[in-house]
Amino acid sequence: MMIRKRQDRRIVKRVDDELVIYDEANHKVFHLNEAAAIVWEHCDGASSLHDLAHTLASYSELPESEDLASLALQELRDAELVEGSFASVAGREVARRDVMVRMAGLALALPAVVSLPAPTPAMAASAPTGSPAPHAADASL
Repeated sequence: MMIRKRQDRRIVKRVDDELVIYDEANHKVFHLNEAAAIVWEHCDGASSLHDLAHTLASYSELPESEDLASLALQELRDAELVEGSFASVAGREVARRDVMVRMAGLALALPAVVSLPAPTPAMAASAPTGSPAPHAADASL
């Protein structure tokens, strides 16, 4: 499997067991829960789906499951956080719902990637709609 994590123009910060990734090029923020973070961190271009499933189980309380690793890769691919050939996982795509049904007690621990648009510097510097503009007299305070 030739799947690698993308790190170009990305700022990565660990928050407890999870990751927050800021994509400077697209102004998006991604939040990876523990399971997705483990898989992303081990996407080195050499690890097989089986290797990723074993690593995920070793670093978390999740069972060793290629379906879980595949679900994580799908989420990471959809968020454009990994790149490379997905030929080895083709046909292994799983529906989140199916995995949740099989692992009902672990639903909150399933791999998840949440994407949010981040404001550009120009947007962040502007006043929100409906906010009063700062007054020159207030500047001296």
